[in-house]
Amino acid sequence: MDHYLVARFGQLGFFNGTFGALPEAKRWTRTSPQHIRWRDLYQLVPRDWIETSFAVVRDPLARLKSAYHFQREALKTIPADRSFEDWFRLRLPGLKAGNYFDDNHLVPQSKIVPPDAKVFRLEDGLDRIVGYLDALEGAETGPRTITPQNVRAKAGGDKPAPAAFLAPDLVAQIQDVYAEDYERFGYAGVPAETDHAKSV
Repeated sequence: MDHYLVARFGQLGFFNGTFGALPEAKRWTRTSPQHIRWRDLYQLVPRDWIETSFAVVRDPLARLKSAYHFQREALKTIPADRSFEDWFRLRLPGLKAGNYFDDNHLVPQSKIVPPDAKVFRLEDGLDRIVGYLDALEGAETGPRTITPQNVRAKAGGDKPAPAAFLAPDLVAQIQDVYAEDYERFGYAGVPAETDHAKSV
């Protein structure tokens, strides 16, 4: 999405694509600016300065799986033999405590997306956003389609990862941590069959 916005409108504010490369001592924030939680944003920018906002959200389980595979296959920050279940369990205490780790990639989306933002779900397709931006701009400019980025195959994710099945208690924990996302963004919740039939 960021690539499309830059191509259409130019440099974005509150965006730093190289944040992860900065040594921690040189960072002035806990996370990259594009991953700021909305309550923190409104401490820096008065709410009434923002005329409108929108966000793209994703099913929480799919988002978790994507973060796991990207860290494991592209960033190599997860040992190859560490399962999705073990990875998530290690992060669960920090998530429950509200810690700012993994650049807020795992924080519930409800904590990042302002309450009054227009919401688009990734599963419904991104191209509907083009018309939304046309209406805001009052013109039909820029690309007419939004090309997905960070596709797993680009990062070497075309190699199958070992299957990992979600235990019932893990399903319940995911459902609990992301309960607000499931309700607010209209997702049905972690499928019941995930705990015995679907691999990660």
